[in-house]
Amino acid sequence: MLMRKFTKSALKILLAACVLSASGFVDASRAEGTSFYAGAAGDIEYARARHEKTVDNTDPSNITRQMGRLFDDNADSGSDTAFGIGLFAGLRFDLDEYPGLYISAEIDGQIHSGAAGGTLPGEGDSAGRNQYGESWPDRWKIEREKSYGATVRVGASPEFLKSPLGPGGGIYAVGGLRRLETDFGISFTGCFNAEPCVAPDDFESGSSSRDESFWGWTAGAGIEKMLGENMAVRGEITHTRYGEQKWTTLFPEGGIRVLPSVDLNETDFSLGLLLYF
Repeated sequence: MLMRKFTKSALKILLAACVLSASGFVDASRAEGTSFYAGAAGDIEYARARHEKTVDNTDPSNITRQMGRLFDDNADSGSDTAFGIGLFAGLRFDLDEYPGLYISAEIDGQIHSGAAGGTLPGEGDSAGRNQYGESWPDRWKIEREKSYGATVRVGASPEFLKSPLGPGGGIYAVGGLRRLETDFGISFTGCFNAEPCVAPDDFESGSSSRDESFWGWTAGAGIEKMLGENMAVRGEITHTRYGEQKWTTLFPEGGIRVLPSVDLNETDFSLGLLLYF
């Protein structure tokens, strides 16, 4: 539902800009060397996530049968191919001292679909690795919800590209900073009793989730083609590497700490329509 509303809003903004352009209210200012632009883009996104977990029983207050032990669960990875849509706006500066070169600064916001996930193998001495104090084989997933970015593009419009791409079109490199908001969730079945669980009814199932935000660096390249005096289409591919997030949760009692971590990266191909004002 959120994706559908965002798509409608983006289309309305672009339609209004096109009407204003046709009415003469929007005028490209390339001749002055500086241009404001805005637009919308759709993405195909390949996201990869990795989840690790350590269960720490070394707290002095821990007197369970696992006291003094650490269970380091092997990392589990998951991937997902999904879609996103966003709006962006920026300023382009043509470099008069270097004809054919330009720099643009841009901000954008996107919403995303899809989730990457998997199941941790678990670590422990029991057959199911799900006794009290062991690292249970949790099922996990991370949903990418929305993101914001600030990027810089350095481009070139050489003479040999003016014919196929139009005056002002060109190729460029892009780099910048990105913030991603996600929802991380797990579901589990395990023993919450210090004494070993034996019968199936002794084990409990449940789930939990938390919001996690990631910061990352983006790098990529693209190509832009003019469709008229002040309208252009661009395609670009970018890769974003986000920093690892770590946190701590506690068992209900027994001095047991659970130390999960998640890291994430994604590769995006986007196609955008922009208007120069």
